[in-house]
Amino acid sequence: MANRRMFASSVVNTDRFLSMDSNSRCLYFHLGVIADDDGFVASPLMSCRMIGCDKAHLKELEENGYLIFFESGVCAITHWKQNNYLQKDRYTETVYKEEKSHLILSENNIYFYSETPLSDSVYSLDTQVREGKDREDQVRKEREEGKSETPSEDTTSSRENTLPLGTYNNVFLTEEELNILKQDYPLWEAMIENLSVKMQIHGYSYRDHFAVLKKWAEEDKNNPLAPHQKDNSSPKSDSKPRYDFEKIRKNAFLLQSNQPLDTVI
Repeated sequence: MANRRMFASSVVNTDRFLSMDSNSRCLYFHLGVIADDDGFVASPLMSCRMIGCDKAHLKELEENGYLIFFESGVCAITHWKQNNYLQKDRYTETVYKEEKSHLILSENNIYFYSETPLSDSVYSLDTQVREGKDREDQVRKEREEGKSETPSEDTTSSRENTLPLGTYNNVFLTEEELNILKQDYPLWEAMIENLSVKMQIHGYSYRDHFAVLKKWAEEDKNNPLAPHQKDNSSPKSDSKPRYDFEKIRKNAFLLQSNQPLDTVI
């Protein structure tokens, strides 16, 4: 369980909170410090007596919507999730799972009591689950786009009858796909080298190497400054072509020799 607790200004710096008795306000801060990581207090009445308060102050907190009481005597702090954000590795779930099953967490992180117990999947709006889900959605989106920031298993290499190509033999194409590139794209060899070095340097993983190469080639076809489209008789442009074959080769050599790269591709 975490040792530090926080209190949101939007909760304790309001007319409703400040209009309560000073003992009730002090009691709220005390309960906020001793609550578990889900905002449950095991013995609110005992805690109340420890600091010289009584049931009336607990009642005032409940009537103003700051506490939720259960038949077991346990209480939950209504605005717990607004007050506290716990990282997943520091979070310990409450032992009061039965009471927790009666709580609904609203979109603005306020607990509401439900007469009907809720399943864990309904309650999964808590901070830790949302954090993990957001990351999973991001990774899934990157993979659907064909590229992930983190290295993953390359499904392209598992296809049958593929040829390992590029300096690092990590670009996989079938013989038919390679023939299409040779026929349609003059810079097919530079594109393969570029993809091979890029994956080796950055750890990228693509589902379909042929699709990536075709996409790059089509983009270059539509680019009037692409190397195979540029008119050598025209004045020199400041724009650099997409593929600098010599630099690709040089970077591959430097990477193999554990030397600093000349440029980042």
